[in-house]
Amino acid sequence: MAPVGLNLRLYAAVFGLSSVVAFYYLVKNFKYLWNTFPLFKYLFIYFLITGFYLLLHYHSDFRTSNDVLSLRYIQALKANAKINSQIKREFGDMAKFVLYIEWLIPLVCTTISLMLFKGLQTLKDVQSRIIAIIKYFTIILLFHFFLASITTAIGVNDKIINIYGENDPGANFFFTMMLLILLGFKYYISNINFENRQELMFISTILDITMIYDMVLIVFTGILAVGSSSMILSLLIGVPITLFLDSLVLGLNFPFFTLYAKGKASALYKMYEMKRKSLKEFIQTIIAILSVGVVIGYFITRIVATYEVKTITLGMRIDHWRDAYHAWVNGLNPITMIFGYGLDSLVEVVYYSSQSSAIEQGIVSPHNMFILMIYNQGMVSLLYIGAILSTVATSIRYIKDKSINIAAKIFGSSNIAIVTSVFILWFFIDMTLILRIIFFCMLGMVE
Repeated sequence: MAPVGLNLRLYAAVFGLSSVVAFYYLVKNFKYLWNTFPLFKYLFIYFLITGFYLLLHYHSDFRTSNDVLSLRYIQALKANAKINSQIKREFGDMAKFVLYIEWLIPLVCTTISLMLFKGLQTLKDVQSRIIAIIKYFTIILLFHFFLASITTAIGVNDKIINIYGENDPGANFFFTMMLLILLGFKYYISNINFENRQELMFISTILDITMIYDMVLIVFTGILAVGSSSMILSLLIGVPITLFLDSLVLGLNFPFFTLYAKGKASALYKMYEMKRKSLKEFIQTIIAILSVGVVIGYFITRIVATYEVKTITLGMRIDHWRDAYHAWVNGLNPITMIFGYGLDSLVEVVYYSSQSSAIEQGIVSPHNMFILMIYNQGMVSLLYIGAILSTVATSIRYIKDKSINIAAKIFGSSNIAIVTSVFILWFFIDMTLILRIIFFCMLGMVE
């Protein structure tokens, strides 16, 4: 629609509508949200303080300057690089849009998600709502994967990862979060009693297909195409956390290989029951163990194969982190300690730091969300991080409390795995707007 002068971004339009809905919920249910959810308290206070940052113009104008945008175009031309939408997104009017929408995302997304189950009277009603969410979420996600693959195949996108942000690692976050969410859904579907078994079987099948699709995309776009060691590390930690908490701590049926793994039993545990097994089941167990070994071995091989390149990239990032540290220390005072140097202020430090780089010239991202938040907002950023950690505390309480419904326990374990994986990724890459929307929606639903 751009040729006719209308540059409409679908996710922005949807988020605008969501903001109206969230405002309605805030007005109608503020007392309920404030008294019930620690996540909401943290984010609402953060929302108010960050609003003053914008109101008092306590932010950098570096990316919103047209002069800087022109400079980026000149640099790209000199380097014979492709002029693409990334430049417009990082500088100019789009940067202004991002600056303001980032302030709204956490509160809007969590408010809507926290209201998903309000008003439900019985556990049966809650179960029906959860199953509906799982069903439609999975179908939409599968359609999204299919559409993303088709548009890439016909040339609309150069790479499938560009859908989540051009030249940025948005796909790392997206595919990792989706796999862990789907794994939690699979555990739930495999461990409940539901009257409509046919529908449950349909949802389980769709979940299997979508998980396989997601894993294929992880291998071909996140590992083979990008060689993302951070994605591999986050998955190697996130997936075992889910399996450990659900199968061993909660004692739930393992949702795969059900012929030889039930309850707390894993494939390894079942090998101790060889006398009760048929030869076929034993072979299946060995195949499962070998398959897991091959996958882990491949991941380790991939990390070793890309070590030299990743060492160079990591070295450049450490240089940016060191420059950010020196800039932070040199201007440190009680005000900057508490409130930071202002929204979007670190990008200028990183931009000029990158000018000495032979590979990443002109970047504006420090590739570390923790450094980014602490530099920009100081101790105020702890409200943002604390809100996320509060959901982990809630999840642990759900898992330990025997009186809590099994759904809360399952999604609590998924939340712990997802937050852990996301925090690992935060040490190396940034999170795009779309991924922040998805992440905070997930936090609200689990809470």
